[in-house]
This record gives sequence, structure tokens and C-alpha cells, in this order.
Amino acid sequence: MLFLSMHNNILSPSQTKVIHDIASFDQLFKRKDQKGNIYYEINNAVIDCEIPYEHFQNILSLCCINTIFSCQFVIDCLRVNSISFNNVEFIERFSMRGTVNENCSFQAVSFHQASSISRLTCLKCFDFQNITIHKRVEFFIEIQFIGVATFSNLTKVNGNEGLFFYDTIFKDKVYFKNIYDQYLSLNSCKFESILSLSLVHLRELFLSATVFNSTIETNQVSFEQGAREVFRQLKHQMLTNNNKIDALEFHKLEMNAFKTEIKERKWYNPDKWILRLNSVSNSHGTNPWVGIAFVLSVSIIGFFPQLLVLKDSYFEWGWYGFERQLLAMGTTIKLWINFINPAHSIDFLGDYNPRAITYIWDNIWRIFIGYGYYQTIQAFRKYGRL
Repeated sequence: MLFLSMHNNILSPSQTKVIHDIASFDQLFKRKDQKGNIYYEINNAVIDCEIPYEHFQNILSLCCINTIFSCQFVIDCLRVNSISFNNVEFIERFSMRGTVNENCSFQAVSFHQASSISRLTCLKCFDFQNITIHKRVEFFIEIQFIGVATFSNLTKVNGNEGLFFYDTIFKDKVYFKNIYDQYLSLNSCKFESILSLSLVHLRELFLSATVFNSTIETNQVSFEQGAREVFRQLKHQMLTNNNKIDALEFHKLEMNAFKTEIKERKWYNPDKWILRLNSVSNSHGTNPWVGIAFVLSVSIIGFFPQLLVLKDSYFEWGWYGFERQLLAMGTTIKLWINFINPAHSIDFLGDYNPRAITYIWDNIWRIFIGYGYYQTIQAFRKYGRL
């Protein structure tokens, strides 16, 4: 009972069955349908014996609820309709391979030892949710996910390294959600449909020889290491697929990651200023409305101080009647429209006796305004630029 008390969050001691041999295991959990097909329904049990891997080769289904496996548990099924584990703990190594015709589900499962699922084909949905990993889990080697696959709410214990996929094919959409402080390796994987990353904070994401044949959705994704390289690889994959729309978004994320990398550099570092200007002038080439707002803002910021450094004062304070007020506003707007044209005459304020500083100031802001126009044009042609 000491062993059971350690896991009373999974088992009810009054209903728990402790299994020490295969005969007892089959007697309690083995079932047959009307056609003589064998299936297993395991619940409220501690399985304290090792079951030969071929034991499940020709079964119809396997359902396991509120169970602890204290010995190594291996599933080698030629073809099974469904497999589900709900509120299950594997104290020793878990391994599975074969073909699942319908759904395969892992819900609220803990893995205490290095485990793997290899050479598995799942024809419908695959769910891997609310998982606790105590040691490195080398999941998903040579797998084919034909249906939708979901991996969410993964919790690591004792500094494990995370989830590792290798040579795995995702035919339908795959979701990674609510994953924090993990390594995720997708080396040599192939995504035929959408990869969705949502609320994911990874230590690092590995994408060596990974192929994306569709789009990638991201929502609140961050990386402790290698963020810029990840976004660069994703951008390259999108360009390889001639997907310029998503490539542009990953270019923006790549630049934002680079900005984070260099945030500790001195304030006058040229890379910091270039990135900041690209961000505020067209959002790294993705938003022309940001470019228009930039042009209007810098023109206003540059124009009105220029009026203050004229020899002849441009402003007269006081109220001189509504008509004169409208006339003054109209004249100011005309001068501002002239100023916003980068090719305007250098003497456009000649009637007000400009100083030398006026011409210097005018040329400085002419550069910023011209830069704003260029950035706006670049953003408008963003889909043809990459």
C-alpha cells in the first residue's frame, strides 16, 4: 500500500487491482466481442508484471484508465482500431509501434523513463495532451500521422530535454499548444498540411532537413535560443514553396528576433537604429499604412520647428478675426504640402527670410521624408519583393 499511496491521485486504493502475472491480467481485462475479436479494457490497476510485446499484436482495441505500469510496457500491434490512455503513469519504459485505424489518445499521462513511439501509422486523430515527462522522451520516430495531430500542455520534470521527432510525416494539420520551456526537434520531418504553434515557449526548435509543403500558423511563440535562425529557416521554407505571403511574416519575425539579440548593444549601434527605423517606417516591409503614418509624422515634426527658426517670425499670436485665421491656416497647409514633397524648392520659405540653419534643417528632414516614401512603396509591393 506504500506504493499506492504515492499515486493516490491516479488510483482509488479501495478499488485498485494489483496484477503480478499475465494470467491475472487477461482474466481481469481481456474481452471479446460477438465476432470473437479480442480487446482490452484496463482500469484502476497497478500492472506489476512485464507483458510480452506480441500480446497485443492481434487485438481490436486497447483502453486504459487510471492505471500505473510499474514494469516496462511495450505495444506491438499489427493493426488495431483504437488505443487510448487516460490518467496513466508509466514508471518504466513505454514503447509502441504498429497501425491504428482510428483514434490514438494519450490524456494525462506521465512518463518516468525514456520512452518512444516508432514505426507507427495513425489513420485518424492523434491526441497527446496534459503530458508529464520526467526524462528524455524520444517520441515519434518514423511515424505517419494521417489525421489531425495535437500536442498540448506538456510539462517537464527534472530538466528533461523535451520532445524529439525524427523522419515523421504529418499528412493533416498538426497543433503544438501550451508548451513551455521545452526543446522541440522536428528534424527530417515532413509537413503536408498546416503546422500550428500557439502559446509555445521553447528553449530551442530544431529544423534540420525539415520540409514544409503548407503554411505555418504562429500565435505567441518565443524561443530562448536560436529564434532568428528558426525564423530564417521558416522563411526559406516558405520561399522554397513560393509562399511569399508567409515568408514576409517570418522575415518580420526574423528581424524582431535580431532586434532582441542586439538589445544589449550601445544605443548608438547602427544595427539598432536601422532595425528601429525599418520597424517604425513600414513594419519591416509588411505594412504600407505604417509607412504613410511615418511620412506624415516626420513631416509635421520637421516642418513646424523649421518655421520657428526663420528670421522673420512666421507666427503672430493673438486673434485677428475668423477670416484671417482661415487664411493663415490655408497658407500653413500649402507650405506643409510643399515641405512634404522631397523635391521641393530650397527657397520655398524665401518670403520669410530664412536663416542658414533653416536650409540645414530642411535638407535633414528632406532625407527622412524621402526615406518614408521609399519605405511606403516597398511595403505596397511587399508580395513581389521577396
